[in-house]
Amino acid sequence: MSVTVNGRVTADIPADAVGVNTPFWEPNLMRSDTPRLIRETGITTLSFNAGGPTDLYHFDHGGWLSPDPYGPYNGPNGVGYEKLTPRFTFDQFARTARPAGARMMVHVNYGTGPTDTKEHPSTDSAPEPGDPRAAADWVRYANVTHRHHVRDWVIGKENYLNGWNKPAGPTPLGQNSRVREPDAHPDKSPQAYAHNSIEYAKAMKAVDPDIRVGIELFPYDPAKTNEPGRLVRIAAVRPPRPGPRSHRSTPRSC
Repeated sequence: MSVTVNGRVTADIPADAVGVNTPFWEPNLMRSDTPRLIRETGITTLSFNAGGPTDLYHFDHGGWLSPDPYGPYNGPNGVGYEKLTPRFTFDQFARTARPAGARMMVHVNYGTGPTDTKEHPSTDSAPEPGDPRAAADWVRYANVTHRHHVRDWVIGKENYLNGWNKPAGPTPLGQNSRVREPDAHPDKSPQAYAHNSIEYAKAMKAVDPDIRVGIELFPYDPAKTNEPGRLVRIAAVRPPRPGPRSHRSTPRSC
């Protein structure tokens, strides 16, 4: 695939840059003809994520969701993210990607930890945020135990929309302007995400040093929609490697 401006080629796009999101609440990924259709359309990368529910998702036990720290109505038009039940497992996703000839990119849960359950939900006084050890467990499961060879990983999904610049508390029913990406961290600032991402990358690369770890960034400050924002620079985990590209983000290498 090439990008052409005024009749001349200005840049070549790598083949693995042509990808799609595969939200785990979409059952059509499991259709028998899906791998063939993916090959025929020239899609070379499948991204395991689901938008907001990504930061509620845990891959073990067939996949399950933590309660949303922002309540049951936190989602478009009051359809809560926590209601988007997984329709396929991570292993099923991998078994679709292989015959499709597609690489895999996986977004790990940054927002909520494995101890954030219906019986013990995260609260402001007792937060249960994402855990780098859980992300490392996923890398181990994918690349060591099952040898799925997932090279590209991303920490969270659209974390810049986690509500750091909005009022605290549950999302009221029907107020789309108050919808936020799930995040149980006490400090939801961009700086906190940057520093926490370093710990995620260290834990994940300790399991498989050959993976690439990307982070989610936004070129504008959501609090000032008419002004360009300043990207947060963070220290790289050695050795530096190019980070994977993610939809609507500009990941930097960790």
